[in-house]
Amino acid sequence: MITKAMKGILLKIRSSKTAFWSGVALLIINPPLGWVGFLIGGYLSAKYENPKYMFIATIIYAITWGMAGMGLLLAGPKGVALAQNFFKKISAKVFHRSGNIDEKNINNNRNTSNSTDIEQNREEIASERVWGKAPFLLISWLAYITLALFLMATFYLAEPRLFQISHTAAYIVGAIFAIAIITLGGGLLLITLTSITGMDLLYPHGKTQITMRILPPVVYLLGTSIFRLDKDKLRESFVAVSNALFWAQAIKNRFSAKRLLILLPHCIQWHKCPWKITWSIENCRKCNKCPLGKLVDLHGKSGISIYVATGGTVARRVVMEARPTMILAVACPRDLSEGMVDVYPIPVYGILLSRPNGPCFDTYLEIEKVRKFLKIFRPDVYSLTENW
Repeated sequence: MITKAMKGILLKIRSSKTAFWSGVALLIINPPLGWVGFLIGGYLSAKYENPKYMFIATIIYAITWGMAGMGLLLAGPKGVALAQNFFKKISAKVFHRSGNIDEKNINNNRNTSNSTDIEQNREEIASERVWGKAPFLLISWLAYITLALFLMATFYLAEPRLFQISHTAAYIVGAIFAIAIITLGGGLLLITLTSITGMDLLYPHGKTQITMRILPPVVYLLGTSIFRLDKDKLRESFVAVSNALFWAQAIKNRFSAKRLLILLPHCIQWHKCPWKITWSIENCRKCNKCPLGKLVDLHGKSGISIYVATGGTVARRVVMEARPTMILAVACPRDLSEGMVDVYPIPVYGILLSRPNGPCFDTYLEIEKVRKFLKIFRPDVYSLTENW
């Protein structure tokens, strides 16, 4: 039974594009990281005649083997072949080798471009592209490796002074650092596997993981400062991961939608509307110039509350007063990602706004996403959405 379950998990992991490319990235990153760290440690150990440098290098090398194992698990043989092909191309460029691979790729790209519909490409470029789970998960692992190396280096530098003070203190500090590394790594591993497979592997069940509260600021800092990534795009990726964790737990009935709060931003209201609907969505006149007219009839039905918030402070106050068991939040990447962390441990499913007119101005909500959500969690009121 256990073997069959493990095979099922492995098949689900390898069927995900996010898992596959995450595995390929780990397979590509681990060899240079391991060998460079090992060589630097060996050099410093020989130069200063201190075996501790070699010990640190060995730890780094061991971590990269763990990365290789995770990459093999996520990507499988196809990922290994892609990683090998990547290193072959790099070596060919370094040693100025030429081959037919590049020429074939160029010809294939030309044929693909000629057969592609121009109008379709134009529509894809014009549409707002939302990032998936892969960027946040990849940078999370890089952040974790960086943090683990930092903690090990800190303990290494402080170890002589700690032992001078007290052997017990040195062991306690070392144990704390080790527990922190293992706990964060284990939590991140469970989050990664759950978001990829859709199976609830989190523990404790039905609770937001503390790792998801620690990671976002670290990932945003690392992604924007080192990789020069757009912070809003990283937030979109965080929302995608959070939603994946939400669904994995919801399938196992970890949550209740008995008191459902639908939280909306004020920028969804038509900018020329004279009616104030903040705190009182009943004031909506259903002119159908914004999505609010379709949602107003749900307010007050069977424990469903709908509120329009003007910002994060108002949204937090609404949550405190409504005391929901589940939240369906609609917002921009910044407000949505911050709100998901702020309302812990209440389960939140996030829907990102479309912004065809720019930020905070006549934003657009895909109302069909709300209907699908209600159909799953509140089928008793789904009939009210048939005329949307």
